[in-house]
Amino acid sequence: MTSVVLPLVGLEKTISRNVVTNITREFLIQTGLDDVKLRIRSSTGDTVFKGYGKYTTDNEPEVKKLDITYSETVPLEGTEVMASYQNEHRRIAYDPPIDFYARPIYVDTEVTIELSLTTASRDEINIWKNKILTKISQGMTFTLHDVEYKYLLPNHLYHFIKYIHTLEENQGGYGRDFIEYLRYLSDGRLIYGSDIAGVNKGLFAKEVQRRIIGRWDIDALENEIKEYDDGKWNTSFSYKFTYQRPISIYVKYPIIVHNQPLEPKYVVPKSLLNDADSDIVYRDRFLAGLDVLEHQINIDMNSRRYPKIPWFDDRIIDNKRPNTIITASILVGITEDDKRSLLNLRDISPLSMHSKVLQWLADGEHQYVTRIYESLLHISLYENNRFVEDSILEVDADLNVKAKKDLNIRREYRVIISIIDDFCLLNAGAKSRLLANEDVLSIFFEEVEREGKRYSPVRGYYNIKTYGRKNLNCNFVMKTVQLFYSEIFRREG
Repeated sequence: MTSVVLPLVGLEKTISRNVVTNITREFLIQTGLDDVKLRIRSSTGDTVFKGYGKYTTDNEPEVKKLDITYSETVPLEGTEVMASYQNEHRRIAYDPPIDFYARPIYVDTEVTIELSLTTASRDEINIWKNKILTKISQGMTFTLHDVEYKYLLPNHLYHFIKYIHTLEENQGGYGRDFIEYLRYLSDGRLIYGSDIAGVNKGLFAKEVQRRIIGRWDIDALENEIKEYDDGKWNTSFSYKFTYQRPISIYVKYPIIVHNQPLEPKYVVPKSLLNDADSDIVYRDRFLAGLDVLEHQINIDMNSRRYPKIPWFDDRIIDNKRPNTIITASILVGITEDDKRSLLNLRDISPLSMHSKVLQWLADGEHQYVTRIYESLLHISLYENNRFVEDSILEVDADLNVKAKKDLNIRREYRVIISIIDDFCLLNAGAKSRLLANEDVLSIFFEEVEREGKRYSPVRGYYNIKTYGRKNLNCNFVMKTVQLFYSEIFRREG
């Protein structure tokens, strides 16, 4: 999986104007001012809406006139904890089988509507003010609004969705055309069209925000009523509300769709394309947790807890087998013609297994490595991020890793190579075979020096070293030690 954040543009025209116009109409109807000649302008002076109430026509004199200017501010306080990557906001697009989705990122936006009301008499203004004060005195301090709008999505996202649809239909397809795929992705929230002015065309997201709280500025209701020279009267007041405005789209997507790798431009971040230092970086358990956090905010995709092929695969196996340490994760592909063959352990470039380990496997250990705790080395299969039962996997004498039945072309698969971190969990046959092979035993129990101390990846090593192999007592088990490095793998070059 990988992710990207795409900014939204043109929000003033597609969202702000819609929200302000609809909320203005609602509170004017509720307070009896739906018969005015209305003009709404943004803080930049652009006219957003111009029209007439239900009791006036274009040819009638301006009996009542309401000029409105609005402004928006985004308070900085709290933006650092906005829900950019949390699940509380509904996705605008979601394809569960491949785990592809797009979700808006919102910021709280405070809107102040300044109103200037002109009427033919002072009494008319007072009557209208008294209606508002009566509602407030009855406890109706706030008004709830529901607002519907649509906003233009980035053109890059539109073309990327088309690309994902093409890959899905190329192999293991569902027989959906692009319009049907849009409906499937979004339950009708995504539409292809143009804005109100008919200027901007593209993919739009429809959205409804409910229970937006609007409130009158009570102090402004005490503003004086002014008389003009032409005998008309004027007063000003303000109305405020806060809503969540989408500002960006967070997109998360796989690096392989129906066993077809995505083009590199969609997978490898530009900041890493020229990064020569793509060596595997190991972390202790605490720093590995920081790696996950860093990835969520797109800081460091190059930090990894174990070797991965390809190196930019950021899928984290979070449900590994008990008492195992992952030493490699390999994204594999199947085809329509062959849905069982996965890989050969002799050919996993750019990594290579130690030659003595390969020979140990070929001499007979291969028949045990797919069954947990029957060998110190364990090979398992994951479908998406779900563990597949051991019984489905096999390794032959030529070290080919295969599935025993056809796999699903629509799913992504990873072969996970691990070692058991506690020698005492192995069955008797696994222990005896390992203890009979001095060379392999030394490779698995290789000590590594870190910060002046020496470590072994497997619990029980010091028992062998101290008490001898014949006197090994599994009741004397050392504390868990995180694997920093294993000699079973060596990087090519």
